[in-house]
Amino acid sequence: MPVGPVTLQLKSVDLRAQRYSVCVYFEDRCIELKDRVLNEVVVFVVSKNGSPLELVATKIVRDQIVGYLEVPSDKQP
Repeated sequence: MPVGPVTLQLKSVDLRAQRYSVCVYFEDRCIELKDRVLNEVVVFVVSKNGSPLELVATKIVRDQIVGYLEVPSDKQP
């Protein structure tokens, strides 16, 4: 599913432990975020000079996660 500048693919869900694994695709590469927990702030960078992105899953159900991806703005003060 395309989300902002990346595409997310859910790999696995553990409902009992409220954990998930997801693959973040950027420019045909996958950054796998394994065994993450509900409401955990996952920070990752998709390019050398890029700003870090934050992924947070706020709800985990049988075959999907609900949450948000925080993308920093390009504005410099």
